[in-house]
Amino acid sequence: MSDNNPDKALKKIESYGLRPGKNWKKILGDLLSDIAGRDGIGCEEILLLPDIEAILENDNESAPKRLEKLKNALYKLRYPRHSAALSRFRRHVKDLALPTNMKITPIPYFESKRLMIEIVYEYENGLDEEIEAIKRISEINLVKEALETEEDNN
Repeated sequence: MSDNNPDKALKKIESYGLRPGKNWKKILGDLLSDIAGRDGIGCEEILLLPDIEAILENDNESAPKRLEKLKNALYKLRYPRHSAALSRFRRHVKDLALPTNMKITPIPYFESKRLMIEIVYEYENGLDEEIEAIKRISEINLVKEALETEEDNN
């Protein structure tokens, strides 16, 4: 039986010079135990996966940056479909070439087809570029495209 208790894995993370605080330990610990329980492996074994080990051993980046990358890598392992959908969504948004003062965000976990659009507006500049961007956004279904997988397209 595998060890789903993340305490030893968290200590190993600290041995790489990372010093996660209480909140970070909770986030990382939850992700590690969820992955371990689902995959039937120990939490420490997860840290031996090549992508995870590469993050831990990379001394060229700051500890906070490595912690963020570690969290993201563990999140991808724990929620592969959501991570892939979010990645596709971001790629589609990037392709839209939105003005720098615009931000578009899906409803968390793509639970609805709605999007949140944020515009930082300066009165002197007008909104012509933003209106054109909103028209481009309305011509495609970003949520549907983000949730489509390669299997759906075949």
